[in-house]
Amino acid sequence: MTPDDPPLSADDSANSADGPADPAAPSLPADSATPDPTSVNPHGTNVIRDVPTAVDDIDPPYVPDREVFGSYTHRELWGLVHEALDPGALGQAADVWRGNADVVGEAFRTFSASANAEFARWSGQARDAALRATLDFVARGAAVPEVCVAVQRRLEADAEAAQVIRDAIPPPPQPYQPLEDPVAEAVHGGRRRMEHDTQAATAQADVRDVMTFVYNPTLPASGDRVPRFAPAPRGPGSSGGHE
Repeated sequence: MTPDDPPLSADDSANSADGPADPAAPSLPADSATPDPTSVNPHGTNVIRDVPTAVDDIDPPYVPDREVFGSYTHRELWGLVHEALDPGALGQAADVWRGNADVVGEAFRTFSASANAEFARWSGQARDAALRATLDFVARGAAVPEVCVAVQRRLEADAEAAQVIRDAIPPPPQPYQPLEDPVAEAVHGGRRRMEHDTQAATAQADVRDVMTFVYNPTLPASGDRVPRFAPAPRGPGSSGGHE
């Protein structure tokens, strides 16, 4: 039977060239943890519907070891934060991933609708085999926008954290400036220098705390358990992700 042939009746299906419907055709039990990816239309034909998916594959941690900032000066940390942490760029990257999720999700919804219409006209073993392959394809495809959305949310959180960190780190203090009058500096310089150095040390400790207790638990931690795209299936008829 070809896809262009008219639908067969139940009696005709038993005598079709493809033979009777395969009793092993995929049909998940009603109490399965994964909902049945097929439903029955008024004519008794199974059709593809949205296949619930779960993102189970994750990448290893991108930053397995958190950095220690005790050796960095205030000026070094301020420069690195304002050069490397760009909330705007992170937000733009998040928007791109959101757009990718929308485009891919719409593509698979369109494909599922077309496949539903096509398989309504099929029957027999050819239909069962095609349905199995298509269900697997749709399930894998439905997981792609989930991954994109998960990455988008992490990037949005990173953008917010980057802005908080930038706002929390003030510019480093200017170097100590002695009084122009050498006599006054000789009298008051020791106390003034001590106050300056104490304030500078306090500010530097605060900056290191921001990096340790705000930066480390947010941006580097966002690289933990990042979902990844499922690998292509391997087996007969599959390239396994290779040409």
